[in-house]
Amino acid sequence: MFNTTSSLVLSTTNGKIEVDVGLKSSGSETTLNAHSSNAAIDADISLVSASGSGGFFDITTTTSNSDLNIDFPASPVDSQLELEARTSNGLANIYLNPAYEGRFSLTTSSIFGNSINEHKDVVDPSGRKRRRQLKYKQIGRGTLEGTVQWEGTRGERKPNGAVVVRTSNSPISLEL
Repeated sequence: MFNTTSSLVLSTTNGKIEVDVGLKSSGSETTLNAHSSNAAIDADISLVSASGSGGFFDITTTTSNSDLNIDFPASPVDSQLELEARTSNGLANIYLNPAYEGRFSLTTSSIFGNSINEHKDVVDPSGRKRRRQLKYKQIGRGTLEGTVQWEGTRGERKPNGAVVVRTSNSPISLEL
């Protein structure tokens, strides 16, 4: 288990990165950069805010010739997550926490597909009984783009995060 309030860099060649990470934001951006060549990355990344909500998180994961599995078991309400996850010749599986709000873009080779697995029974993590909205569409072959957000009675809020996932020669799965 690695914990940081500023930044963490994990790098290996021909070796798997299997890690639990805690990123704590105290008003400034907290970053994680995980890079491997020729081996998988399996990361459980818990996002925490010093104030209990909000926070800024910038995460980059890169590997090649292997799978990429990223799970966010914890995330503060109203936080901003910027995730860039890339692999080649391997599956990309991303599991976003229900608190995530923002846009997403999934791109793979045109003969492989992207899938969205939406948990429809998710309760508003803020306790405000907001409705969850998920919108997405296929953009040409191999690219799927969309947004997910919680909408309250006062109308729509602007999504504040961005998740970009890229692979080749394998599918991408995004779980929300």
